[in-house]
Amino acid sequence: MNTAELSVARELAARQFDHPLISAFLDLDPGRFATGAARATEINSLIDQARQRLHAHPREHAERTALERDIDRVGRYLSEELDPSGVHGVAVYCSSQETLFEAVRLPHVVPSEVAIEPIPKLEPLLPTPEPASVCVALVNRRDARFFVPRGPTPGGHLLREEVHEDVHGRHRQGGWSEANYERSIEADLDAHLRRSAERLHELWREVRFAAA
Repeated sequence: MNTAELSVARELAARQFDHPLISAFLDLDPGRFATGAARATEINSLIDQARQRLHAHPREHAERTALERDIDRVGRYLSEELDPSGVHGVAVYCSSQETLFEAVRLPHVVPSEVAIEPIPKLEPLLPTPEPASVCVALVNRRDARFFVPRGPTPGGHLLREEVHEDVHGRHRQGGWSEANYERSIEADLDAHLRRSAERLHELWREVRFAAA
């Protein structure tokens, strides 16, 4: 994972999203999409897939309208703004309700796909693994996500684990002293990090991925 991919993955993993966001991935394999016409066909197929996913579930009007705008925004970026030279894939994360737009040019091929969920899909950012497995751990104050790519393509035979904790926010509750509440927050956070580390160690014992 290069610096740009790692930076975006860390940023997205650290954020808590209240609204669904679009995670879109476009295959730009030069062997299949070297021409503008081939890329346009793939982009249109991806946007059609996004609209199908949007309408597959009931949503409130405001959310549906925002996501329709987001799909159009992703389509404009891929069709008009993206420079496809030198890349094999691209990842786009978009949510107008969350003031989010991130586009990552990838040096490896990714399958064209779309997800519309309140949790960003990060697996395709992982490069093709080396023969020895590695583990990518993304940890914030509430969640820990572990990815162990073990297949021939990004996301193929991917071992994925998640740990979620109901850690208090930083707004003090009535009836608590400030000092006691801060101690409670830090205790919850310490317990979450300890459980995350324990699960990471269990994964290492199960999979024996390489230490970086």
